[in-house]
Amino acid sequence: MEEITRKLQWLKTSNQNASHSRNQRDNAPLWAVREHFNGTLLYPKLPVLLIKAKQNIALPEKIDLYWPSKGQFDEEIPMEECLFFDLETTGLQGGSGVYAFLLGFARYKDGIVHFRQYFLPDYGREGPLFSALNDWFQAFRYLISYNGKSFDLPVLSSRFLMNRQELTLHNLHHVDLVHLSRRIWKNSLRQCDLQTIEKDILRIKRSNDISGNMIPQAYIDFLRAGRVHDIIRVIEHNRQDLNTMPLLLAKLHHISRAPAEHLNASSALTMARSTFQMPDAEALYEKLEQIKEVSRDEKFLFLKSMLLKHNKKYDRAYPLWEKLFTNPHYTYIALEEAAKYFEHRLKKFKAALELTDKALYQLEMQEEFGLRQDALYDSFMKRRHRLEEKILKNSVLT
Repeated sequence: MEEITRKLQWLKTSNQNASHSRNQRDNAPLWAVREHFNGTLLYPKLPVLLIKAKQNIALPEKIDLYWPSKGQFDEEIPMEECLFFDLETTGLQGGSGVYAFLLGFARYKDGIVHFRQYFLPDYGREGPLFSALNDWFQAFRYLISYNGKSFDLPVLSSRFLMNRQELTLHNLHHVDLVHLSRRIWKNSLRQCDLQTIEKDILRIKRSNDISGNMIPQAYIDFLRAGRVHDIIRVIEHNRQDLNTMPLLLAKLHHISRAPAEHLNASSALTMARSTFQMPDAEALYEKLEQIKEVSRDEKFLFLKSMLLKHNKKYDRAYPLWEKLFTNPHYTYIALEEAAKYFEHRLKKFKAALELTDKALYQLEMQEEFGLRQDALYDSFMKRRHRLEEKILKNSVLT
């Protein structure tokens, strides 16, 4: 009896070893990726590869995004309550058929950025992972992404839905850095993708990076032919994206605190335009004026004048309009605004008429050179007739 038991145990062990060998042979590409990153295989029946890494980075403990977010985040954000995330998928356009094969996350704690990347080496392995992630997500208050509102979050939501699970990331306050970045750099950079900002603003250079449009094919090649090299590059690409986001968040914090120290004239003007309708935008404009090129810029002068007008500070807006009377781009609108100020606020109809006549004279001069602006001319003529009537009426009454 003991002999039979021993033989059965030997056969069982042999079968397990043989099965393990076959599993290693059949999953050789996955094992190669695991070995490269020293990862851990989760859920043995349908393994998912977990890759962990960390990096020391000095970042602010709390983040001020008041101005870049146009007041949406009016309180400081604790960095340790932020979850950064980025997906790599089988398609770049989104939609229900897009599969997220690499889920990348990062968090900042005690001066260290901790990375977690989950690589799914085949389809149908999401269920157990999603359940575990949903529990983990609840440890955070803020979700930080780059274009995540338009792409990453909808893709992840659809995958959770297909697995009959509700994505708890929706409960977090979502900070999409692409919108904040465009409010500052959309007129300064050729495009506002993360890699361009990384290179031109954060001065980070990547090496051996894989292009985003090659990532879906890299995964297909991994599935069909077991090609590992490009998948390794995809995982490294994803980690670099995750690494860049905390640095960009810190950059936006510094811009919010001291814009004149971190912006050039072009990006400062873009930020001035994007924050124009904020009720306390004057405070930001005063900071932006510390940049000499901005304080002299015609676009900024006009924006500030209209902001002051909006805040009913006409006496401070008028000197700015006066500076723009001879500017070819703002002559007529500055004269018009100044005429309105004299007519409606100060009731100085003769002064308003002088400004109106000045605009008409210049329009007539331009017409002699073949440049007709009939609608503008008619508008000033109507103003002139109205002012003449008011002056006449005033003189009769007196």
